[in-house]
Amino acid sequence: MKLYKFEVESFIAFLDSLKLDHRATRMRTRFKKMLEEKYHYFLEEINEINNNYAVKDDEGNYLLKEERLVFRDNEQRLQELYELANEVIVIEENEENVIVLQTVKESVLNCADTLFEGKDADRYDRFCEIVEQIKS
Repeated sequence: MKLYKFEVESFIAFLDSLKLDHRATRMRTRFKKMLEEKYHYFLEEINEINNNYAVKDDEGNYLLKEERLVFRDNEQRLQELYELANEVIVIEENEENVIVLQTVKESVLNCADTLFEGKDADRYDRFCEIVEQIKS
């Protein structure tokens, strides 16, 4: 299963919104831990990029303007952040997590009690596309 790094946070929030039974809740929690681990690494990479471009004074303190960090080569920094956010995360379908993935797939595709409109409907469609990649 593949999704973009920029989608992980909203996918986790969506999963949290689902009302599930006991077993499906446990599987969702396991799946979220997989996603959260990858998301945490993504946030570390964002911080690393920002630190590389942050302007510091002679004492090594970050320069702030209106309580915000000052960056050099901001266009280049934004380009790196954009490329990072558009990298693909892969959740392998293997013997260890096949039940988790299948349960999450069923939970997302069968959340018929929820009605979506506008941007929420678009996000739900994308989340369905993500879980429909699960083969087992």
